[in-house]
Amino acid sequence: MFSLFSSIPIPQDRESRFRIGKLNLAFTMIEFLVVFGIIGIVTTLSIASYNTFTESYKLKNEVQNSIAVLSLAQKRAMAGEDVSSDSSCSGKTFDSFIVSFTAGAGYTMQGQCVDGVGAKTAYGTPVEYSIDAVNRNISILDTVTITFNKLTGAPIAADSIVFKNESGEESEEKCMQIDISATGLISSSNVDCPTP
Repeated sequence: MFSLFSSIPIPQDRESRFRIGKLNLAFTMIEFLVVFGIIGIVTTLSIASYNTFTESYKLKNEVQNSIAVLSLAQKRAMAGEDVSSDSSCSGKTFDSFIVSFTAGAGYTMQGQCVDGVGAKTAYGTPVEYSIDAVNRNISILDTVTITFNKLTGAPIAADSIVFKNESGEESEEKCMQIDISATGLISSSNVDCPTP
């Protein structure tokens, strides 16, 4: 009889054949332990990498949300608004939009009107923004008020706001900064976290 394994001697008695077949068909305990050990190591590394990625994504997402609010305030300032219907701005003209960031809390956006002598008055209900509950490890480190002037959309002064992801260990803390230039350009970048 022809066999692919003709060079391997096949024992003729039943007991020897059964023992050889059993050794060839089964895994040893050592092999199982090695495979499960490798699976455990790969799983641990992938979970750690995933957690780092999600924390970085949450920080970036919160910074992008804040940039969107700053851009909205800037565009509303450039467009100007009719403030004659607001009782707090009776006889006054639209002046600017402000976005106020509060360290450890959230931020608000509100319009301002001005009278003939330059006195500014906030009008309307401030629109409040808070850090998303999903991003509870994110905090604002600076208390800053950004004022966007009417028509130009340029801020009164260049400024920056730092956001920090406090995920527990100092080695995992990440910070991003929003910069508002004197011309009104809004950008973000990764920065080193300030030491307390």
